[in-house]
Amino acid sequence: MRGVLGLFSLPELLQLLAAGSPPGVLIVQHPGLGEARIYLSSGRIVRALFAAQEDLEALVALMSDPRGSFEFQPGKAPTRPTMADSLDYTLLQVIRRLPSDRLPTHSGFSAEDRPRRRAGGEPGPGAAGSEDALFARIDGSLSVAELEQLFPGLSVGAALSRWLASDLIELQPASQLLLATLERGAAVPAAALAIDLRRLASWEAHLGRPVERLLLRRGGLELEFSALAKPDLGPRVQLATETLLFHQLRIGDQVEVRPKPRAKEG
Repeated sequence: MRGVLGLFSLPELLQLLAAGSPPGVLIVQHPGLGEARIYLSSGRIVRALFAAQEDLEALVALMSDPRGSFEFQPGKAPTRPTMADSLDYTLLQVIRRLPSDRLPTHSGFSAEDRPRRRAGGEPGPGAAGSEDALFARIDGSLSVAELEQLFPGLSVGAALSRWLASDLIELQPASQLLLATLERGAAVPAAALAIDLRRLASWEAHLGRPVERLLLRRGGLELEFSALAKPDLGPRVQLATETLLFHQLRIGDQVEVRPKPRAKEG
């Protein structure tokens, strides 16, 4: 597994790897500070090294400036594991140490989606010059992945997340397919599938009609659910506990989700 930070937040990526991957090391090539190594085993971080720092301090340094390409290499183990807390507890400790303007965000978009500026939108006087240049290129012609390649020194995903939240831009989904990680959701009805609010809105805008039903597929199993929009889910979807048990699905499963739009009237 490889990619660019910004399409996922680092906590999302670590949760995805911890839930569905064998032991190994996540290697991040940071454009300014060099290589980071985060070792995972049994669903937790057991060692972290970055910018001459170790463990929690290394994770704080990387999450304070989450840029660069990443690659997960299974089967690699640290010489000396030094961390034993659960992944959730480790991430909580890291996030508590981050300044408020560095807290991670959930993307809610994929690498192939094409963002487009809304009419009259401006990033505001606080935006850096490089972000102004990025905003100027958001015209619907370039995918998120292509923007990442054009601006390698900028956290494109974080900027897009802020502008989406401020309604300065909108997404044009490249496909009606979401590859998602399955979670247990609080207050999710048994017949519903919770999905990121902005993902659902982008599908509806692309299709030109409401999406009230979703199709979930894993292997040979295909299920249909009512759509439940939730904020900040990013590349994750949620089912009720009883639904997971009934269909023998597990937290951390990778699933395909597609919209089943309402038929056009007339």
